[in-house]
Amino acid sequence: MIKIYLIMMLSATIGPIIGIGGGLINIPLMRLLGKDLIYFVIPVSIYVSTVTLFSAGSLYLKRGFGEARHSLILGGPLLVFSFVGSRITAHLGDRGVEVLLGLYLLFAAVRLLLFKSKTFKLMGHISIVWQLVLGAAVGFFLGLTGIAGASIITGIFLLSGYDIKTAISSGVVAAFFSALGGMIGHSMDFMLPLTQYLILGGIVFIFARLGAFILMRLKNTKILEYAVALFFIIIGIKMMLGV
Repeated sequence: MIKIYLIMMLSATIGPIIGIGGGLINIPLMRLLGKDLIYFVIPVSIYVSTVTLFSAGSLYLKRGFGEARHSLILGGPLLVFSFVGSRITAHLGDRGVEVLLGLYLLFAAVRLLLFKSKTFKLMGHISIVWQLVLGAAVGFFLGLTGIAGASIITGIFLLSGYDIKTAISSGVVAAFFSALGGMIGHSMDFMLPLTQYLILGGIVFIFARLGAFILMRLKNTKILEYAVALFFIIIGIKMMLGV
């Protein structure tokens, strides 16, 4: 478990800085260790993402970062439909999930490299009903892949015209709900011993807070974003090709 703890420390620290829950980092790394995707990697990863997003998101809200209203509107359907999606994951098999994860990693890389702040406020121009539909669709996909989805949700806020720090903090808050729904669903398939959950949760909570503090003080996140985007592209292509 030492290697797992080190991977989770890394993902919990980097995740809040670039607007992901950490699954895009820790899932590929745990797969490299030979862990079973559906019955170990995804349940453990989504638990870690839930703790990471709660730790960082609660700090962002406390410090006044983020767009709380739209984050909470998206949160309801994200929670419900990520749970629904999580119950279908086992039927896709490892290969199906890996292809979806590969596609998602490539999307996340594009988001990090290309998405910029816009003047058009997407979230401010669509009704609450359509925001709920958007949350349901995104949540279902995230439940299938075992990812919290902060990258997708951060991308939505970036397209809505928010600056990078507001988009990341808003995405982290909303993604907590998709992570929670996915965690409940995937825990029905696999659970670690309680002591390991407590140890892992405590470690992740501390390192996620560290990542959140770093984001709030960073002047420029571009170098880190480019490095992580390159990692996503390499691993995404690898997962899609099954090599």
